[in-house]
Amino acid sequence: LFQRTILALAAGVWLGTTFLSGFNPLLGLWLFLREYVVQQALLDSFRLELLGFVIGLVALIGIISRGGGVQGMLEVITKLVHSAKSSQMATYLMGLTIFFDDYANTILVGNSMRPLTDRFRVSREKLAYIVDSTAAPVAGISILSTWVAYEVSLFAPQLLEVGIIENPYLVFAQTIPYRFYAIFTLLFILIGILSGREFGPMLAAEKRARSLGHLSHPDARPMVSDTMTRVQPKENIPHRWWNGVLPLVTVIVVTLCMMWQSGNASLDAPYPLSAVLSLTALRDIIANANSTQAIAGGAWSGFALAAFLMLTQRNLTTTEVLGASFSSTRALSFAIVILILAWCIGGVCRDMGTAYYLVALFKQSLSPNLYPIVLFLVSCLVSFSTGSSWSTMAIILPNAVLLAHLLGADSVIGPYGLTIVSIGAVLEGSIFGDHCSPLSDTTILSSVSSASDHIHHVRTQIPYAVTTMLVAILAGYLPATRGVSPWICIACGVTALFLVLRFAGKNPEREVEADQRT
Repeated sequence: LFQRTILALAAGVWLGTTFLSGFNPLLGLWLFLREYVVQQALLDSFRLELLGFVIGLVALIGIISRGGGVQGMLEVITKLVHSAKSSQMATYLMGLTIFFDDYANTILVGNSMRPLTDRFRVSREKLAYIVDSTAAPVAGISILSTWVAYEVSLFAPQLLEVGIIENPYLVFAQTIPYRFYAIFTLLFILIGILSGREFGPMLAAEKRARSLGHLSHPDARPMVSDTMTRVQPKENIPHRWWNGVLPLVTVIVVTLCMMWQSGNASLDAPYPLSAVLSLTALRDIIANANSTQAIAGGAWSGFALAAFLMLTQRNLTTTEVLGASFSSTRALSFAIVILILAWCIGGVCRDMGTAYYLVALFKQSLSPNLYPIVLFLVSCLVSFSTGSSWSTMAIILPNAVLLAHLLGADSVIGPYGLTIVSIGAVLEGSIFGDHCSPLSDTTILSSVSSASDHIHHVRTQIPYAVTTMLVAILAGYLPATRGVSPWICIACGVTALFLVLRFAGKNPEREVEADQRT
């Protein structure tokens, strides 16, 4: 699957460069390697800093995982677990806490929480659903994650092409209220846990676990993998929560400090330090900051502190620190290849004028009010079919930005507003596939770390994912493109999700009690 994804992207770039080279495939291959891989990807300072951030953060995660820091963070939260509801809530909160990477989230949360949810007879399917639903949806909207650099890199060049000079990270932040699928997914889990209601195949799985103690279906074949051993803490070392918290806090603090320094230095009239609480000052400084340099510096500062803590406490040796770093970054090799090819295909589409061709083709027939919905549905379909959110973003997002800005002239929210909503729609449609496609790596890892049958996990999760997808369209993108505030859309969506669980859902424990009485 991975090889096919890379081959498909590479073939797309090569086909594009062949067209740009006068239909000469050899010149197209040379253009592919020289111009797009080397010049526009490997020698571009902006993109090198993005790669530095991702590699540094993943290496940091490897150290604090191996050194017991992440396990210590998880153990603090687990002291509050006393019931099936609280065990699910603890799993949910852990998923929100491990916001920096979807792979780390999936692997750590499932393995750490499984003994506790097993104790309170929570089905493996429900555990896998919570784990999976707090992985990509959380990392995808987090300001500081291994996703944000990739997401921003895909639309940043197109913003300049249409005349938007806002800092790309500020644009990303403005899309967050329009990330309806991720927002509704996270709120749907919370409502379900608090209400104790389930429906569809998940209700049957929870009833089975509560009544019979069968955490998996009798016919289930739980996923097993030795991948998990790479992130287990070293034996016979203390699990200190601050060994995980301090490096992550350092990443955030150093990033903010470097953004303040670089952004303030770029202004004609720099702000004094006392202006740190001024929203106007923060907006100006963030808009002019070298964000990629800041997040890269933050990631490697956190990495340095994590290594220092592990070495001075003698939790890990120098060899073990390097081994944990290399092991975690080696697992990122596929993502880095995808990232580079994504930049290449975006550049090829730009040079071929793909977006302008689409404008000429669809401008008269495509309604601006329906454009984000179409983008969302197409992204959902592509990501579900391929299981790759990053590939989907790479294919759809660059052209979507240019087309949205041009179609926005006929929209009630204007070119800039339609661009923001459209970026959110593509990112969310891509996350849908990453969340519930049986081909998705995070979906597979959720089954593995939760010891769930993979097909059973997908089967029980899809009804919930489709529910939040429909609510995202009807309560989110449909009114948002007509000028309705995203906060009103979110409030309407939450109400709809509550009503779905209230009238379609049932409490599995009460259902078991009713069955026993009869």
